[in-house]
Order: sequence, then structure tokens, then C-alpha cells
Amino acid sequence: MSASAGVLLREWMAFRRALGRAGMLRFLVLYCGVLGYFVPSRLGDPSAAAIVFAIMPLYVAGPLAIDSFAGERERKTLETLLCCPAGSGAIVAGKALFPILASLAVSWLSFAVFAAISLLRAAPLPGFAAAAFSLGLGFCLSSAASLAGLHVSLRARSTRGAMQWYSIALLAASVGLPLLAVPLSNALSPGVRHWIATLFSEGWLSPGTLSGIAILLVVDLCLLFFLHRRARLLRILNRAGAVD
Repeated sequence: MSASAGVLLREWMAFRRALGRAGMLRFLVLYCGVLGYFVPSRLGDPSAAAIVFAIMPLYVAGPLAIDSFAGERERKTLETLLCCPAGSGAIVAGKALFPILASLAVSWLSFAVFAAISLLRAAPLPGFAAAAFSLGLGFCLSSAASLAGLHVSLRARSTRGAMQWYSIALLAASVGLPLLAVPLSNALSPGVRHWIATLFSEGWLSPGTLSGIAILLVVDLCLLFFLHRRARLLRILNRAGAVD
């Protein structure tokens, strides 16, 4: 655990140095000010506004994860990292935890800004069920974005190339899945469609939404499993030692 914490701290220090004080301030203003209040406040339903904070980690965790291995190669520091006593599992855990924790921290801080300003304006806040669903969905999406970004970054030669592939994958998932849902729904019988609708009839914490969260968690675990298997080849590919 200490080795993973060391890798996590190393990622945080590299991120802070890359942004600088001015860059960190602009980063927080963008996400906490623009996405944290301006966008959600324009939605009529406060419960629907909570989904903004669940989707936000996708656009924070992914780019941070992309820089993990590809950025190390560009900065010529990957060999140094692989020579440290930390094993492949600890390196992957530390590099995966940083984008997850950073994106969730930004999302929760943005939600706190939204809640504080809404209270000052006497505007309605999302209900408990919507906030709880947003919290669970945000964790699943931040984990998926982080692990998918690490998969892309693992073999990418540059951060720019890795970001292009990640953007294509994110766009394909964002556009392709909704388009695919329409023909799949039409192919189902009316009885099956009615049964699926009843699963979501109880609102934000219905069996349907909880099943969706469970499916995303399984996807995250699969991504983590295959990422760890791929990461064991790092020392061979970079000729920095034996696989642990």
C-alpha cells in the first residue's frame, strides 16, 4: 500500500508542477464555476442537474490517465519509475487512483459550489436519491475513464496520440451507444419493453438504475484485471528489469 501511495503522490506532484498556480486556479474556476454552477443551473430539474456532476469525471479522469505512461515516455522518466522497488501492481494502482480521486474531488467540489449558491438563491437542490445515484455513477464513470485511459496510455508513444485515440473511443461510446439503443429497443417484444420500463419505474434508486451501476462496476473490474496483466509487460518492453 505504501508503494501505491508513493506512486499516487508522485502523480499529484507532477500534475501540480505541470499546471502551476495560475493553471490550477484556471482549472478550478473552469470546473467549479462554469461546470459546477453555470451549466447545472440552466437545467430546469435540479435532480437532472445532478447527472452533470456524475458525467464530469469522464472529462477529468480520462486526460489525467492518458498522461500517466505516455507522458512518462515523453519526459524520459518511465525507466526511472520502473527501476524503483514498487511492483507492477503498485504502479498501476497508484496511477489509476490519482485520476479517479482527482476527478471525484473536482466533481464533489463543483457540487458543493452548486449547492452553496443554490441555497443562497433559495433554489431547489437535487433530492437524496438523485444525489446518491449521481455519486455512484460518478465513481463508476471516473474508474472506467481512468482505466480506459491507462489502457490507451500504456502502449502510446506520445500523449497527443493517446489523447486522440481516447477522444475517438469516448466519442464512439457517447454517440454509438444511444444510437444502438434505438434499434435494440425496437427489436424487443412489447412485453420485454414493458418489463424493462417497470425496472426503472421507482425513480433514481430503482432496480434498473442499480443494475446499471452493478454492470458498470463489473466493467471496471474487467478493465482493472486486464490492465494489471498488460502492465506486467512494462519492464520487458522498456528493458528495465524483470517482470515481478
